[in-house]
Amino acid sequence: MLANTHVVRAVFLLLGLALGTLQSGCGSSTGKAEAPSSNNAATMRMALSTTTGFTAIAADGRSTIPIRIEVTNGAGNALAGVPVTFATDAGTLAAAVVVRAASPETSVALTAATRAQNESRVTVTTDTSGVAQVLLTSSVFAGSATVTADLIADGQNFRTNIVIAFVPGPPARVSLNAAPSSVSATASSTITATVTDANGNPTPGATVLFSLSTNASGGSLNVTSRVTDAAGQATVTYTAGITQGTDTVRAQVTGTSVAGAVSLTVTAPTGPTAQV
Repeated sequence: MLANTHVVRAVFLLLGLALGTLQSGCGSSTGKAEAPSSNNAATMRMALSTTTGFTAIAADGRSTIPIRIEVTNGAGNALAGVPVTFATDAGTLAAAVVVRAASPETSVALTAATRAQNESRVTVTTDTSGVAQVLLTSSVFAGSATVTADLIADGQNFRTNIVIAFVPGPPARVSLNAAPSSVSATASSTITATVTDANGNPTPGATVLFSLSTNASGGSLNVTSRVTDAAGQATVTYTAGITQGTDTVRAQVTGTSVAGAVSLTVTAPTGPTAQV
């Protein structure tokens, strides 16, 4: 019986040691399995977009587009109170307030925040939904604006960007050039029409109709319609007739009253074919 008692005690002692080791191991594992901080830089997510779904506005110095960033952690939780610095290399920026109404649509309103100075920068803090928003106003020059958003988390800098196109407005002017502007009878000249908007930006894709509004020489055009290229230009070839005089080529943008004209002087033919 004494031997059996010692055996039982030894078994219980071993079980106790094993249980203690198991509990110690579990406690250590639990301490290492901490949830990541809500501001963990390794899991920072930044989504930059426009609220309209478009990435182009008119290059008129007045058109605006709201640009929004949503900042979340790796779990998708919104990060509130994070300062975000927006900057643009074209146009101007102003802080905007996110307005949430009962409808699913989101609108913005311009605040009294100071516009970015010189560098076109403005800093906005994310709201309780992790959202910060600015309003970009176009310049009068066609091209593109790269808008960046920077923030600092856990000592690291994060940046994302979006490109907004500033596109020309509707045709406002047509200027014509004849090269050369003086030709002898039956000679040719290249007529170039340049279509621009109200701010002088070339307007591509405009259909231009050409005609001879005066035709003293009996001249002609090789075509009567052209579409402007990326430089806002369309060209035709004018050929003078056999009579001296002044001819006028007119160009008009279809669907508008925008038009222009250029005159050419037709001189007597030279060389053996000239008539005395």
